[in-house]
Amino acid sequence: MEGLVQDRAQESTHLDFKREQPSKKEDGRRELLKDVCALANTEGGRIVYGVDEDDEACASRIVPITGEESDAAQRRLDQAIADGIQPRLVGHSVTALLVDAGYILVIDVPPQYGGPFQSSFNNQRRFTYRQGTMNIEMDYNQLRSAFQLRGRALQEATSWRRARLAHINKAIHRKRMVEKAWLIVHIIPFSAFFDGDLIDLHALAAANRSVMHDHADSRTFTADGLLYQDARPGERPLEFVRFFRSGMVEFGWVGNKHNSVGDLLVMGFTAASTIRDLVSRCASILVDAGVVGPAYVSLSGLLIESHRLYYRGPDFDQQTQEPWESEMEPPMLEVSSLSELASAPDNWCRPLSDMLFQTFGLERCVYYGRDGTWKPPRR
Repeated sequence: MEGLVQDRAQESTHLDFKREQPSKKEDGRRELLKDVCALANTEGGRIVYGVDEDDEACASRIVPITGEESDAAQRRLDQAIADGIQPRLVGHSVTALLVDAGYILVIDVPPQYGGPFQSSFNNQRRFTYRQGTMNIEMDYNQLRSAFQLRGRALQEATSWRRARLAHINKAIHRKRMVEKAWLIVHIIPFSAFFDGDLIDLHALAAANRSVMHDHADSRTFTADGLLYQDARPGERPLEFVRFFRSGMVEFGWVGNKHNSVGDLLVMGFTAASTIRDLVSRCASILVDAGVVGPAYVSLSGLLIESHRLYYRGPDFDQQTQEPWESEMEPPMLEVSSLSELASAPDNWCRPLSDMLFQTFGLERCVYYGRDGTWKPPRR
């Protein structure tokens, strides 16, 4: 902060100086929400409270904040942002920096991909964006473009998912993968289509010697990214995880993995537990690699015709009838943030598992309770 003042840093689209922190009154909260919302709709930025500016909008001096404990001020602003901006921001922070005779407050808003964002206060809803150093309400055309951008993310994700399924189908027909029922999960961050940043595959590989198992997986760098599989190069895998350079993830396994009953079966518990474990693990790896924000997650099935679902019934193991469909491609689910997917995977893994069981004629996945809690079978 002292460097900003010494260098006479100038306000910009992504940097805003405020002499005083937002007051506890309604006007102060309304102004806070408008400012933060404007940054969220303009690729993010930073607001600094406790820095005065001169006539040229350059930082001129530090004006320490006093009169309210820094921890209390942080909590107040953070809660106001959480309650007053929709959809919820991902990854924003409110930080207090101690200086002589007080402190400075800094609000950081990283680039957001789930907009447009609106501030809501006393039944007043506003969409604002930042133009230069001014916060301006979005007009009809800007709002339409922002909503179309969100729709574009869905279209791009759908196209990519279908292209990947076609690629896997081709690999199966060319005997590069075993010709059995495959279940495929995709995690598709919005940032993969709009950010342009690539993840550090070498750092990811160094931090994750294995992904699927406690022991070391076979790991290979590819043109697309980084591939983990349960087979050595040249062998056909039964399970794999692929991290793409753009931050997308694909993992799949044969439906009768760990099966000692019969060939044409999809093992229900293995599927539900694999979805749950790998979704959480892969989302955590993405967050550690710096991939944040909303995402889509999906489950697909290939070559499932002639297969039955094998699952634990109330009293004994059971098998379903064969599905009507030869392939399974239910809708993708939108995830509010990858960090939530990593920490609370059942919010999305349960509906994914329900879709699998419903494909085979059952009401829901039997390994989740009615309240949504994970309930694995007793051994």
